[in-house]
Amino acid sequence: MERGSSRSYAGLLNLQADRHWTVFVTDFPLPRSDVKRLREELPPETRPLFVRIDRGLPGIGRELRKAGVDRGRDYVSLQPLLKSFRSIASVHRLFGAFTHVDLARLDLPFAGTRFRTSYVRSLLDVVMRADYGEQERIANRFFELLEERRPYRVTVRTLGEATLLVSDDRPWFDLSGRMHEGESRALPGGEVAYTGDGIDGEFIVDGALLASPQTPRVGRLAAKLGRVSASLQPSPLRLRIARGRVEDAVGNRQLSSTLTRLFRADDRYRNVTEVGISFNRACARFVHDWPAASNEGHPGVHVALGGDPERSDEHQPGGPPLVHLDLMAATAEVTVNATRFLRSSA
Repeated sequence: MERGSSRSYAGLLNLQADRHWTVFVTDFPLPRSDVKRLREELPPETRPLFVRIDRGLPGIGRELRKAGVDRGRDYVSLQPLLKSFRSIASVHRLFGAFTHVDLARLDLPFAGTRFRTSYVRSLLDVVMRADYGEQERIANRFFELLEERRPYRVTVRTLGEATLLVSDDRPWFDLSGRMHEGESRALPGGEVAYTGDGIDGEFIVDGALLASPQTPRVGRLAAKLGRVSASLQPSPLRLRIARGRVEDAVGNRQLSSTLTRLFRADDRYRNVTEVGISFNRACARFVHDWPAASNEGHPGVHVALGGDPERSDEHQPGGPPLVHLDLMAATAEVTVNATRFLRSSA
């Protein structure tokens, strides 16, 4: 990777920080081929370290001291690759142990899916293909357009001229580009996101879905929902939304009937918890045979229903754990305050 590149880890890591470490945190044996590839991919401005969180935090502390990491002075970029829910809380505690730190988690499938190391390889491929400088430029353009009017109007037209309007003055979140100190986000990323309730209109899902269980208790439900993903392009789903709540879901018979049952069983599934506009060109195709986080980064727009995407084994306030369900429109045109921002097609 050439010096100054905005691609791969050279574009992702905050290399301007002094004494930079990139610490890959796993709870499984990372294949030697992946370790070798990561060492080759990392730029010379950072020092790599590979640790196992499942062997306990005291052991990681000893490894860090042996390697020469100064927790108070050095900058540490944590790169968790986890297969178990139990590891998440330990990683958050590790995150809190450093003064200068960021965290970029490769979002691997958890409950409901048999883990395979090939999933790690696939996501690493996406991370290494991504152009983080391009992501920053696109996101900056979005926020420039957003500031032109308050309340702003972000209009999403999907298949068949279905129109969804996000009108509000609440901020959007930037989940793209280079990491910053104190930041924690999931990879592969490459999107801007809104989490308010100023959402009205219709939205056609013709791309894919990503079902992420908050805890293993809803892992089977997430796996069942995920099996519908491949059917959405030939048989799209239409959502009708008013003030951030789904009023009905029609179209794709299997998914619409499942959602209707979920709405009746737990009213929280009607809440639209996120509208995301994605522009990560490294997410070049939708993956349907396993719950790939790269689906969310595929250029287009997605809405999310159900639980908070920050999954945890801890008790979920407000009721039992939910599945966080990202629903992607592959065919979309986005205008921000009447200026076209993005156009994508299936």
